[in-house]
Amino acid sequence: TGVVNGFTRILHGVVHRPLQGGPLSGWNLGHEGARNDPRQAVALQGRQMPAVLGVALRGWATVCLEALHQLLPEAGFITEEGMVEQAAEDGLLWIIDPLDGTVNFTHGFPEYCTSIGLVRGGKVLSGVIYKPQHDELYWSYKGGGAWCNHEQLKISPVRGLSDSLIASGFPHTREHKTEAYLRVIHHAVEHTHGFRRIGSAALDLAYVARGWVEAYFEYNLAAWDIAAGILMVQEAGGQVTDFSGGENYLFGREILATNGHIHAELQTLIARDWPKVQQA
Repeated sequence: TGVVNGFTRILHGVVHRPLQGGPLSGWNLGHEGARNDPRQAVALQGRQMPAVLGVALRGWATVCLEALHQLLPEAGFITEEGMVEQAAEDGLLWIIDPLDGTVNFTHGFPEYCTSIGLVRGGKVLSGVIYKPQHDELYWSYKGGGAWCNHEQLKISPVRGLSDSLIASGFPHTREHKTEAYLRVIHHAVEHTHGFRRIGSAALDLAYVARGWVEAYFEYNLAAWDIAAGILMVQEAGGQVTDFSGGENYLFGREILATNGHIHAELQTLIARDWPKVQQA
């Protein structure tokens, strides 16, 4: 719990700065006022936006990584875009996404966050997700429950897939699994109460833990997208597997997270198309 308290304080002090009062604040990337007019932020897209945003995030990451290293010197790091030397997957790790939901951020769509998970041997020990737009700090540690600020999170009690709201994402690049995955999504839309594409895997998982959606599934993910959120779903009473019901979800690039009640039903729906691809 000491480590958890330590890096929740780090998130309030370090993450709060770039996303609310620092280099990323108000779209303050050399374009004042863009937060009030997202069209100005869109003007940064293409070649310029990734470069400018990358510089700002790397500056923040340097400060954050130093603080986490001081908190737990024996831990290595896995981060998006390889901001530091990447550690082996089987050790004690901080797994970090400094800005999950980058496209949302660049358009002024208020669904983005910072995500940090602490992992040992492929198991998540603790996780923090910070959503600056509403000053919401989602946090959990093994055996300690899942929380949003001071509110304890519990999964949804809904027991039927047809009554469930499902979240997912769409692949950014076309590959041999894309067509089958789109068929999975088509079936999910047909057999559920509703379907949402939020654009941040970390927040998708936080919302499962909070009971706002009954399930989230996606493939072609990286560990930094989901490390913190995995434990939140589990600590809120939910279930997390890969698409086949196994435990290869943190580094396996696919995840199915549910309230537990609809897990088998949704997994069966996914399996209608997905096994054909796995054998390809």
